[in-house]
Amino acid sequence: MDIPQTNWRIIGNNGWYDYSFSTYESNVEEVAQWKQAYWVDRPIVQPMNDPERMTIVLHQVEEKLKQARNQQKQVIFMTHFAPIREALPHPIVESARRQRMWEMTTAMLGSRHLGALLAKFPEVKVVFYGHLHYAQPLITVGNIEYRNQAVGVRHKNSEDWKGKSLLDQWISHLYTKKI
Repeated sequence: MDIPQTNWRIIGNNGWYDYSFSTYESNVEEVAQWKQAYWVDRPIVQPMNDPERMTIVLHQVEEKLKQARNQQKQVIFMTHFAPIREALPHPIVESARRQRMWEMTTAMLGSRHLGALLAKFPEVKVVFYGHLHYAQPLITVGNIEYRNQAVGVRHKNSEDWKGKSLLDQWISHLYTKKI
């Protein structure tokens, strides 16, 4: 979608994950088995595995970015899943079992390949993503601003949630930038 009276284009793609943030990236069958036991996406029926699905996403995004380049548009990219490793939390993991659980979870958080693709296009200036459920500060990698627009999760004793209501919290996390 082009923003009227500007040279900005918003490109959106829900994205997916391909295990590339995990040390289990090459163990597709093992991650898929873990996913079927524990992950919220387990009931989704698809005719391919997750890395194959992400390959389709990458192709779709690349085509849209090439179109934007050819039409000399600057790009705001929006996706659900994390596109860069820098966005992921870095928990202290105390046991081999917990490390395995963390690596399996990390496998489903997004794709480093999406971040690498976005970095190939200097037209991409801002990326909005989610999926991680907690509010984060701005992350800049190269010339791209990465913004997780999550409003946070309301937990007792959480520093993440300061609003009295969801609306208050949402308003406090709005971001505007003159373009």
